Amino acid sequence: MARSGEYFEVDSLMLLQEVEITFYEDDVPSMVMTGDSGRVDRMTGLLRLWGNVFAETDDGRTMEAPEIIWDDSLEMLHSDCLVVLTIPESLGVTVLSGRGVDLDTSLGAGEDVDIRQDFTAVYTGETDGFE
Repeated sequence: MARSGEYFEVDSLMLLQEVEITFYEDDVPSMVMTGDSGRVDRMTGLLRLWGNVFAETDDGRTMEAPEIIWDDSLEMLHSDCLVVLTIPESLGVTVLSGRGVDLDTSLGAGEDVDIRQDFTAVYTGETDGFE
């Protein structure tokens, strides 16, 4: 969904404003992602969102970035910009940040998060068994 958009048939491109995308898993909404602007290349299946990109999964994981690319053929999100992931856990919250991020729509819930540059991890909460 977008507030407004324009389709360029010659280039098979759509330019969008105020974008909200809902991703589904087994016909159930699993993640909602928003951005100020977007561009869909219908030839390549790439969707680029930029400007205050924010995503939240149904289990409360969030992602913030200035820009993200959705590759429909790989079903992956990719960004070379700084991405901040917030992951709620039973005893606290883990915040991961870095550049060169590849994620699926669960924002790394099922697999390890792949961050290639400038990796930072911060855990806030109780530490069960650590002194």
